[in-house]
Amino acid sequence: MKLSQEILEQVQDLAGRYMTPRAIAIIIGVDEDDFRDELEDEDSQVYKHFYRGLYMTEAELQGAIIRLAKQGSSPAQALALKLQQDAKTSM
Repeated sequence: MKLSQEILEQVQDLAGRYMTPRAIAIIIGVDEDDFRDELEDEDSQVYKHFYRGLYMTEAELQGAIIRLAKQGSSPAQALALKLQQDAKTSM
């Protein structure tokens, strides 16, 4: 699947908003099955942009949680500890 840089950036943005692959395929006007096939190919630009969008948002959210935890938010501290444990177990 060959998509323009503009569409790939849109994929990244939409993935970062936690849109589903189905929704993204509909929005950018491509066949859902073809789009999903691209998401399974780690070498494809669709895969790279989709996951970059997801991971960038995840990193931003984790940063906000850590900032709030350092400011004394008990719920954020609990989440930060869970993030820390998850990170340690996945290394």
